[in-house]
Amino acid sequence: MKRPIRQSTRKPVIGVMGPAKAGLRELADAKSLGELIARQGWVVLTGGRASGVMDAASEGAKSVPGSLTIGILPDDKARVSRYVDVAIVTDLGQARNNVNVMSSDVIVACGLGGTGTVSEVALAPKAKKELEAGLAALRNKDLNKAQKHLENAGHLAPNHPEVLYLLGMLYMQMNDLPRSEGFLDRATQMDPQQAPAQTALGIVLANERKFAAALPPLGKALELDPKSWEARWALARCHYYQRQYEAAAEESRRRPEP
Repeated sequence: MKRPIRQSTRKPVIGVMGPAKAGLRELADAKSLGELIARQGWVVLTGGRASGVMDAASEGAKSVPGSLTIGILPDDKARVSRYVDVAIVTDLGQARNNVNVMSSDVIVACGLGGTGTVSEVALAPKAKKELEAGLAALRNKDLNKAQKHLENAGHLAPNHPEVLYLLGMLYMQMNDLPRSEGFLDRATQMDPQQAPAQTALGIVLANERKFAAALPPLGKALELDPKSWEARWALARCHYYQRQYEAAAEESRRRPEP
C-alpha cells in the first residue's frame, strides 16, 4: 500500500524591502503589495520598523484577517511597527539585511532610496548560496573553501556590503592585510552604518601600523556600537602607539556600555 505524499504546510515568506523615508506613491504601493501578498495566504516579512515601506507593507497585510507579518529589527532601539506580529530583534545593525534576504523566498523592492534596500536586493540572486557556503567555511576555519565561495559571491554581488565585509575578514585571517583593507574600506563606503566592518577596518589599519588612519573607523564603530570591546581596545592601542598616553589610558578605563 502506497503512503500518501506529505506536502509541506510551510507558508511562503515574501520579503518587502524599501526605504524608511518613502514617498506617498511608494507607501501606497507597499500597502497594496502587503495586502495582495496576505490575500494569497503568504507571510509578509519586512525590516519591522514603524516607518516607510516597512510599516506600510505590514499595515496592508494586517488588513487581511488571519495574516502573519514578521519584522527583522536591527537592534532594540528601533521602534517596532504596530502592524508586526512577530518582531525579531537581531542586534546586527544593517547586517540584519542578510537575515531579511536569507529568510525570504522572494524579495520585492518598493523604492531603492537607501543603501540597505539596495544591499538586500543585490544579495537576492545566486550570491546568497555562495555567501552562506563561504560563511560556513569561514567559521570552520577552512580558508581555501571560504575563499572560493566568497569570491564567487563577490563576482555575483560585487558591491554588497556583507560580501565585501566577509571577504575582508577572510583576508585578515589569511594575513593579507592590504587586500583585507581594500575590501573593508569598500564595505564601509557601501554601508557606513555597518559597525562590524568599521571595527574590522580599524583593526586592519592598526595592524598595518596606520594608527592615525585607524582612528576614524574605530570612532565610527563605537558611535554605532558602544558595547564593542574590540573597537575600544583597538582605539586605545592606536592612541598608545601615537604616544597619546592619556587618551589610551582613558579608553582602556572605559567599560563597554550595557
